[in-house]
Amino acid sequence: MSVTGTPISPASTSKLDAVNEILEASGQFPVTALDTDGTTAQALAEVMLDRSSRRIQEHGWFENTELAVDYAQVAGDIAMTGDELRVDGAQATGWQRYKYSIRNGSLYDLDNKTATFTADVQLDVVRELAFANCSGPLKRYITADAKLLFHRRQVGDPKQIRELEKELTDAMREAARADADNADLNILETDESYRILGVSGILPEGR
Repeated sequence: MSVTGTPISPASTSKLDAVNEILEASGQFPVTALDTDGTTAQALAEVMLDRSSRRIQEHGWFENTELAVDYAQVAGDIAMTGDELRVDGAQATGWQRYKYSIRNGSLYDLDNKTATFTADVQLDVVRELAFANCSGPLKRYITADAKLLFHRRQVGDPKQIRELEKELTDAMREAARADADNADLNILETDESYRILGVSGILPEGR
């Protein structure tokens, strides 16, 4: 991923705003506060929002991807900070990249099948951002996805579902365009746009 591009500032939409948008799309009244871990409708809406946020962010976007991050080994273990959604080796030899994953909160070397390291490593990291720290287009994409999930579970009106599906598609495309603009890449070369267009591909080096 390119490290250049327009600096991203989080939009003013709060998590409560998003929850209310989810509720209102299913014909429910807005609320004045979240009910995290509760049993109310707004608590379920927040759960749906959190699920959508994590799943969508996991694809990797300009704003939540960091390149060549240093991770130190301590007594052979390289511990994760807890917000990593995906990791990949930043070092490369020719066309070969180191293959890593996360297991039990620590880095795992897929090539050598071990969680024990003898040296520090550099990783390309996709991190989970708090909803409040996401850009406007990404917030709209996440919220649109959660609105559809919530409506399907709570209401299930076919006409409204079709409208929410269209809203989701539009929000997805907007987020992909914004991501490409910020990463200084053609939209057809982004990980998320591959998924949107229904094709598979390998990102160019440096994405």
